[in-house]
Amino acid sequence: MRILTILLVVGLWRAAVLEETNNAKSLFKSIMEVDRALAEEIKSDISEAKDKKDQLKDQLSQEIQNTVQNLKDALKEKVDKVREIEKAYKDQKSADKKQAYEDWKNLIQGINETKVAWEEEKENKIAEVEKEIQQLLNALRLEYEEIKKQRATQQKDDQEKYRQACQEKMEEMGCIQEASNGSSSASSGGRKHQKESTLEESLKTTFAMDKIEDVLDKVKAKRQNSVLVEPRATVLDEITGVSAWQTVTWILLALCIIMGVALIAMIVYQVAHHNKYHHLDGSNHPGERTPIARNMGPGYLGEGKSSPTPMSSAPPPGETQQF
Repeated sequence: MRILTILLVVGLWRAAVLEETNNAKSLFKSIMEVDRALAEEIKSDISEAKDKKDQLKDQLSQEIQNTVQNLKDALKEKVDKVREIEKAYKDQKSADKKQAYEDWKNLIQGINETKVAWEEEKENKIAEVEKEIQQLLNALRLEYEEIKKQRATQQKDDQEKYRQACQEKMEEMGCIQEASNGSSSASSGGRKHQKESTLEESLKTTFAMDKIEDVLDKVKAKRQNSVLVEPRATVLDEITGVSAWQTVTWILLALCIIMGVALIAMIVYQVAHHNKYHHLDGSNHPGERTPIARNMGPGYLGEGKSSPTPMSSAPPPGETQQF
């Protein structure tokens, strides 16, 4: 009856641990979805900036074309007028020739003034467009920094919640272990402690893998955003704040961390499974006694081997028979 009670307590404890693990996974999944949404929002803002830049370029090009066309029309009118003046100059007398010369001089001066005014207007338009683009990029950079700070704060809060949840779960596990130590043997207590350590290492490994996947998703999202923006290197450097080789270095570092975590997980898995194997004579632990009797199969009888003499005919007080 005591063994059934212990098994029931252990089963309830395992169910509670699985439920807490699922809650932690769902929490990290929601964090990843928020990061993806933020990446999509930044991508949309950069796309809108690019569209606005193209629109401003098209508008400036259209205005320049209109100005050039107006200048051509005015020049054509002036040329026609010059031709008329030349014709009148040939037909009229010397007094008319002087007036025609003055008109020609005024025409040349007007053309030069029109050209200077057009150049100034063109430079002003270009300066205004560049200023608007720079202001838009500055606004996007500030918004990105604000989102980055909010995300860092949220991640710290989530990590603190996760740490508190793990601490509470470890305290509950400690209470259950103390309750079960009164009715279990020293070897079973050691195996429960080993399972507890294995579970803690598994939780830490899962948490580290989730954080590494989060970093890789951020780097991948930034690389996807950089493909849609021209010029690519300039805007990517302004958004990330680092150069291209530093981004590659972070990617390689993340891959090294993944390989290290995978190696640690394999070692923990092998150690956890290795501790489950025990010798048949029950001498794996110094405090463990020799079993009451061996199971004699047909193979033992056929080979002529005899079973060793048992030390006692009943289990010691305070211990249960291990099967």
